[in-house]
Amino acid sequence: MSTRCQIGIYKSKNQKVTEPNVLLYRHCDGYPGTVDGKEYGVLTDIFPFLQKFNKNRGIDDIEYCGAWLMWHLVSIHVERMKNLRKEWDSNCLPEDGQDFLGHGICKIFHPDIEYFYHISPSGIKVYSAHLPWDGPEIEERHFKLVESISF
Repeated sequence: MSTRCQIGIYKSKNQKVTEPNVLLYRHCDGYPGTVDGKEYGVLTDIFPFLQKFNKNRGIDDIEYCGAWLMWHLVSIHVERMKNLRKEWDSNCLPEDGQDFLGHGICKIFHPDIEYFYHISPSGIKVYSAHLPWDGPEIEERHFKLVESISF
């Protein structure tokens, strides 16, 4: 089964985790990994990109940050699909790697996510997520801080 996650982009580090300005979805490989890439995961994919974006434009430009981060994540996904097609010697994946799966833009939190990434101009907060399937609204208590990384 896939490790799903969502990525929220916030104008301020003090915004409630339940109120992102931009909300992205990643269907698989949603576990954190490490910033240095020694252990693969979301941080491996997003941290270097966000450092560069922050230096050149600023993460507080949340709309551009959200759009460029999604483009970055989809680009990585497409390259992985191309490589898998070759590795598996299979025609079940498209030759150009564009399977139109794996990522999305959201309006709400998905109850099946295992991790959540809170991105603000000051850094990334990694949370484990324990969201209700049906019942109370999603609250801060459904997120447990795992790690904080500064830019």
